[in-house]
Amino acid sequence: MKRDFADAAILILASLGALVLGAALLAGGFYGSLLLATSGEDDPDSFLSLPSPDGTRKAVVITSSGGGAAGGHCNRIVSVAPVRASNDDAKNPALQVFAAPCAVFEAANGASAVSPIVKWLSPSDLQIAFSTVSMRGEPKTVRLRSRDASEGVAIHFLAAERP
Repeated sequence: MKRDFADAAILILASLGALVLGAALLAGGFYGSLLLATSGEDDPDSFLSLPSPDGTRKAVVITSSGGGAAGGHCNRIVSVAPVRASNDDAKNPALQVFAAPCAVFEAANGASAVSPIVKWLSPSDLQIAFSTVSMRGEPKTVRLRSRDASEGVAIHFLAAERP
């Protein structure tokens, strides 16, 4: 009888231990997947800096993507910043002159080009050509500013399906 009681006690303790361990693993797994789902969503993947002709400013094209296949996103932002500004500085919304979902231009030969195409026209004029191909379906939000934060650079926009 003592042996049956001891076996039952061990079985009960083992079951409780397994339940506690299982609950801890589930909680840890949930927390870990939550971290994976939320980490990096707003972290830019790449930066491309284009210095102005006089070397005092730069246009920075920031590509940010994440979220996975089910709820993925991709955005491109163009900021105008002093040439010595860091990439983190370029992420400042006050410096952003263009923001839109990632898109490509259609080319006549079947090739494509990444949108936007950014080009300095002069030290005080920046041209941003962006694709409207992705806007054929549901509406997309595109943010545009006609001047940079310093008011020293005029931004000229071209919206087209082909570059």
